Amino acid sequence: MRRRWRKQATLAGRGAEISAKGCGSRDTLFYGTRSMEERDRSMKTTVIIPNYNGKHFLKKCLESLTKSTVCASIIMVDNGSTDGSCSYVRENFPQVRLLTFPENRGFCGAVNAGIRAAETEYIFLLNNDTEVAPDCIGRLEEAMEKDRRIFSAGAKMLSMQEPDKVDTAGDLY
Repeated sequence: MRRRWRKQATLAGRGAEISAKGCGSRDTLFYGTRSMEERDRSMKTTVIIPNYNGKHFLKKCLESLTKSTVCASIIMVDNGSTDGSCSYVRENFPQVRLLTFPENRGFCGAVNAGIRAAETEYIFLLNNDTEVAPDCIGRLEEAMEKDRRIFSAGAKMLSMQEPDKVDTAGDLY
């Protein structure tokens, strides 16, 4: 039975220095001798990336996720791209699960499909034009686990053009 998420760690926005060791890289895809099934059971977070003709963003975004200090499942939901995004991800990031639509269903359609496909406790929404710092996901997981009453957590986002400037530091609900 698929576990339902109780909490949600989210990030959506442009230009993030999202503070997140090589867990998702090709070399460590199976955690050394662990099977993919064992790896998937140990993950707490699924990163969901909506994409529409964003191939030019994907290398930096996905490479940053491979340097995470914790392992996270990654789902890219493609909205009918015609720029070769899906082929690029299949060839260069085989650890990324692809969900594809024949047409653009928009941001909400893409992230909702990704959320439904996720099998982890936490969901991390990430735009394709962002980069994640190595400790980001781990720190968000720690924040969520400090208090069971916490519903969501957001990362501090820095401007890509001016990384010394904070773009946003979360929303108030």
